[in-house]
Amino acid sequence: MRDMPGRSLLLTAPRRLTWMEQALPSPMGREVLVETRAGAISIGSELPLYLGRARGAAPAAYPRMTGYESVGMVVACGADVRYLRPGERVVGFYGHRTHAVVAEDRVIAVPPGIDDKDALLVILTCDVAKGIGKAVLVAGAGVIGLPREGVAGGWVTRRLGLSGARGVVLRGPAPSSP
Repeated sequence: MRDMPGRSLLLTAPRRLTWMEQALPSPMGREVLVETRAGAISIGSELPLYLGRARGAAPAAYPRMTGYESVGMVVACGADVRYLRPGERVVGFYGHRTHAVVAEDRVIAVPPGIDDKDALLVILTCDVAKGIGKAVLVAGAGVIGLPREGVAGGWVTRRLGLSGARGVVLRGPAPSSP
């Protein structure tokens, strides 16, 4: 596979976004090439930077890469990739890019039955579970807690367990019956 063209969304100044063209190398070893389907922004981290309102002690530096988590489709795999295949959907942190080459262990496979919007929310559970190692309380019965279909809730619970949580407690109103 030859180098593939890709684009990254840069914030060049407050309220100024531009796409930067770049050539992406073929994935090597345990890397995968991902084509982005959807991305999310953080209203707590990214929105203030876009508006020019830095939240830290130092002023924001520009230009800067944008992007929070993204969900995409694996397009190609390096020779040593063990768990992913072309055509599988994944979610991970690689910024607002049309395509990205990322390490296989830096993305999470999205199970069938979970749509892209719900898949983006799993990253929030990973943030919660970092360093906990004990127990996790998921408050609320939305997509992260107890969705009507139950598919995403089971996935979130599994991801929390893989992140080191020994117990996961789900609290919130029960989903209403149809």
